[in-house]
Amino acid sequence: AAAQLARHWVEDALAEGDPRFVGYAQAALAPWWSEPSPPPAVRVQRAVVQQYGHHFAEALADLSAATSAEPENAEAWAWQAAIHMVRADYGAARSACEGLAPLTSLLTATACEAYVDSLTGSAAQAASELGDALGLADKDTSAAERVWALTRLAEIEERRGEFVAAETAFREALALNVA
Repeated sequence: AAAQLARHWVEDALAEGDPRFVGYAQAALAPWWSEPSPPPAVRVQRAVVQQYGHHFAEALADLSAATSAEPENAEAWAWQAAIHMVRADYGAARSACEGLAPLTSLLTATACEAYVDSLTGSAAQAASELGDALGLADKDTSAAERVWALTRLAEIEERRGEFVAAETAFREALALNVA
């Protein structure tokens, strides 16, 4: 229950841009905050809170322990990829994307790997593959997942200097009206 509450507060922090919600998430995890081996769900949420404070090593340790205990924990793999990207550890980010791939949709897996590829010399191919994956995404793909993938595509296109394509992807994401 505490992990679910922490996730709720983190989602509010992302939606509102208000860091106080991250503090609320940490408070929800207080009984386990200093525990060396809390349950995997708590480890993942603790890692999310830690990365907000740029405590990346601690966050990665928790996420690694979570994926060791629960290799099917897609959220832990996704956060590992994100943190490794922030740290410019592209090999580790790719490995995390590969851990995520069998646990998620083709669109999310492709977006994760394309984001890494776009920063490691394969931006044109990454944009093409992500565009293809967006075209193949079925009608059951959530709007939130499409927004995330479109935003990654837009960022890749912007870095490539393809500003019209970037604007198109950003506008498609905005049109989905996800808060």
